[in-house]
Amino acid sequence: MPILRALVEKGGRARVKDVLASVHADIVERLNDYDYQPVPSDSRRPRWVNGAMWCRKQLCEQGLLRADSPWGVWEITESGRRWLEEQA
Repeated sequence: MPILRALVEKGGRARVKDVLASVHADIVERLNDYDYQPVPSDSRRPRWVNGAMWCRKQLCEQGLLRADSPWGVWEITESGRRWLEEQA
């Protein structure tokens, strides 16, 4: 939900770094030291960011985010908007 909310707040489409900044602000109180540790495959990527990237993949597979957005941009689908509204 944080990814979908961030995209709606940004007009439905935004650069990945902007989405992640909004997601971080949304979940910062739930993150702990472990979440900020780097993943073994990329010493510059914190675990929470890696988790968000995997979440994005799942949202694309579910049709809630566009899988064909330009590189570096995430975009919500109409299905994603409807799903988020239903959860509110």
